[in-house]
Amino acid sequence: MFGTETAFVAGAMRLRIVLSRESRFTVLTLSGRLAGDGVAEFRRTVEASDRPIQIDLAELRSADHEGMCELRRVCAEEQ
Repeated sequence: MFGTETAFVAGAMRLRIVLSRESRFTVLTLSGRLAGDGVAEFRRTVEASDRPIQIDLAELRSADHEGMCELRRVCAEEQ
């Protein structure tokens, strides 16, 4: 397994994205709050992936409306 960590910090909001490459897909583990500028960072991370994505939300504490919409969009595209 290969893991890379991307930390994105904007003011009091904090989102951590950890990428782990599995044999056929990439796991994105989101920690913290998916909101504001963090949504764009999440979108860029998803778009940069060259394989199918699975999203681990166990450590995600909250998401604003835009964050929830982006999660729904990514999940719909991955099906």
